[in-house]
Amino acid sequence: MRALWRIWWYNTDRSLEIGERSVFRFCGPEVALKPGYDLCFEDELVCEEDAEDDFRRATVEAIEHPAFGALDEVDTRTFGEYTFRFADGRWATIDTEQAQGVVLAASPDFAIDTSGPGWGVFRGAWDQYADWDLDVVLADVVESSYGELQAQLKAARRRNGEPRRSGRLPAAGLHAGLQPVEEPVDRVAHRVVPGEVPRLLVREPGDVPVAP
Repeated sequence: MRALWRIWWYNTDRSLEIGERSVFRFCGPEVALKPGYDLCFEDELVCEEDAEDDFRRATVEAIEHPAFGALDEVDTRTFGEYTFRFADGRWATIDTEQAQGVVLAASPDFAIDTSGPGWGVFRGAWDQYADWDLDVVLADVVESSYGELQAQLKAARRRNGEPRRSGRLPAAGLHAGLQPVEEPVDRVAHRVVPGEVPRLLVREPGDVPVAP
């Protein structure tokens, strides 16, 4: 089954990893699907049960960006940014807040081709890409429910050592224990680096290699 991971930005998107089997929330019939897709991932900020939403348990079999190729994982857990880890070892971290789609950091072999139609200039640098939607292939898809999704989120909370909460569950990033980052972060391993300035604040156009 083919699903569209449509980027909603602002850390409202679900992390995905090859081989992961989970309960996923998909948009209901009120959201028009792109041709060729069976499902569209829903915004993870939706906290309440929606009769229109579609819940499925499935295994992530493949993830692909139409321009950059196959991925092992898209990680949405770090506040304000997403990291795309490609199957060939490349990686790229993009801004998801005020400069949506701008490449904040990348592996040396993730080159920006300024002749490509998706690339644009942000504050003088060719580092903004317009479309980060992903093509996802799902296997062993079965019907699920809002209750199963909630149980999955609560189990993730316990694994991450988060305290119990009452009331509505803030779904954004909860499956992975999203927490705002207040300290500088190593953008490759997402580790706190004491005493360093976050690259987001000092990013220069030369941070990302540009293809000749």
